[in-house]
Amino acid sequence: MAKYRGSYHIRIDYRRRVTVPIRLLQTLKDRSDTPELAAVLADTGDPPHITFYDQPALNDIEQEVSKLPHGSADRLALESHIFSDAQLLKIDKSGRVILPANLLAPIGLGPNANAVFLAAGESFNLHNPEHLAKFKAEYSKSVRP
Repeated sequence: MAKYRGSYHIRIDYRRRVTVPIRLLQTLKDRSDTPELAAVLADTGDPPHITFYDQPALNDIEQEVSKLPHGSADRLALESHIFSDAQLLKIDKSGRVILPANLLAPIGLGPNANAVFLAAGESFNLHNPEHLAKFKAEYSKSVRP
């Protein structure tokens, strides 16, 4: 199955719309018949970001979650985060999606802002460029001798 690849600098317009880069859209079309994405806030990560999952990725996650014991802390946390907190977003005919304000604000983004899409194989993420630059600078210090 096709994987999402690449990084893309984009602009969020005044209505909180973004145009999904053509390579990400093509991968979505290759992976799924449904032009929609589930957006999940990953605000506990470093840097905080929004992760976008297509239907096949959600199906894979659902299968993994179903293997966990009912009522376990891990299962409850994943069910809440992935299924309850996810917001389903439709991609319009122009390849645009409207990003909810409640997902953008925690990562320091809003209307008329620059952002970065980073592909992650079976999903892709939206980052605040400033947070991402700081993370990359810190990360590069820790991996160099």
